[in-house]
Amino acid sequence: MNKRQLYIIVENVHNDIYSSSSVKVPDWAVMSIETVLGFYTDFDYNCLVKKDLLPLLPATDLKLYFNLCYFPDASPNIWINDKKTIDTINNDSNSYLWMYSPHEATFRPDELYEIIDQSGIKKEKIIFTCSSEEYNNKIVNGLKFVSVPEWWEAQYRHHLKHFSDVSFITPEEKLKTIDTANKKALTLNRNLKGHRLWWYQSLLDTKLIDDSYVSYHIPSIAKSENYTKDSLVAWIRNECKKMPSNLTEKIVNEPRIYQDRKLDEPSDQVIWHSDSVLPYYHNSLISIITESLDVENFLTEKTFKAIVHCHPFILVGNPAMNETLRARGYKTFESFFGMETIQTYEDAVTLIRTLEKRPLDNFKYLIKNKYWECIEHNWNNFMTRKISWKPIEEKLLRATS
Repeated sequence: MNKRQLYIIVENVHNDIYSSSSVKVPDWAVMSIETVLGFYTDFDYNCLVKKDLLPLLPATDLKLYFNLCYFPDASPNIWINDKKTIDTINNDSNSYLWMYSPHEATFRPDELYEIIDQSGIKKEKIIFTCSSEEYNNKIVNGLKFVSVPEWWEAQYRHHLKHFSDVSFITPEEKLKTIDTANKKALTLNRNLKGHRLWWYQSLLDTKLIDDSYVSYHIPSIAKSENYTKDSLVAWIRNECKKMPSNLTEKIVNEPRIYQDRKLDEPSDQVIWHSDSVLPYYHNSLISIITESLDVENFLTEKTFKAIVHCHPFILVGNPAMNETLRARGYKTFESFFGMETIQTYEDAVTLIRTLEKRPLDNFKYLIKNKYWECIEHNWNNFMTRKISWKPIEEKLLRATS
């Protein structure tokens, strides 16, 4: 028996013959298919078919109507609303709506299900795709999930290999600058995230903050999102609600929490990987990474930045992220830091005390003599490992069988 073919049905197709295949996302922008799908190792553009050509496709093959959603919307919209298309999705056993939101790992379930109910599309005829490991291959409240947990890694590698302003440091280059580096750590903290808040507080009034490159942009980001001083304080209290009250008050009353700490001028682009940070990677030795989410198992370009700049790293967040990295063939650095990940403010304080006491020359010695093979392995693994479209295709086919 022949295997079903998978076709991605696109509409609102962009008509610039000099660009790659693109779709217009209503109320947002034109998005290139390459930007969200085409960088997988073996993605075949022949699976893309505009809706006008549907009659040419075999009736028994799978058709996924492409409903691209782009963050920062935590609960994506359904913008396919043509009645004929909705009837086809609901009644044809080989047609489904594909809600594709790869930038996200979280969403607000109540709002998502409300949007689905309002669309007129049956819940069982929708495949929802995000980057969450937690929802991969699951059915939740009747909604099928097929996740793309390697999406950020694949996209960042595509950008690094094809865009001019995405920095990296080869192992050969890094070896030449280890001895001249004069900072222990680099930690970059941009958008409004509670774990970045308490991580930064743990650094304040320590020697490590002076021995490191530290960025912190929560105040300016809050201002750009129209937070007042009172609403920012309310956000801080909410993010710290599980902490002891005295620690929450310490953070709320710390003047430096309301002041940016800049290394360079951050771009207003959602995905920020300018080569302006390159000098800070050259002149520091390790990375302490506040990933986008601290509770979920969610890896973005933030982690892979450390890898392609030849830094040992520790994550502020879920230990499952290290397990995921190891499953993808990467080495992690628990023995260097004395802990797997930083999960709490108390963990942060413990780590800082350890790193403060360790002389800079000891960092250099350990990196060159004990961890260099791991660093070099990670760099090569990132640059060469296969991140295939085929497993995703197989999951989509199984979910719709």
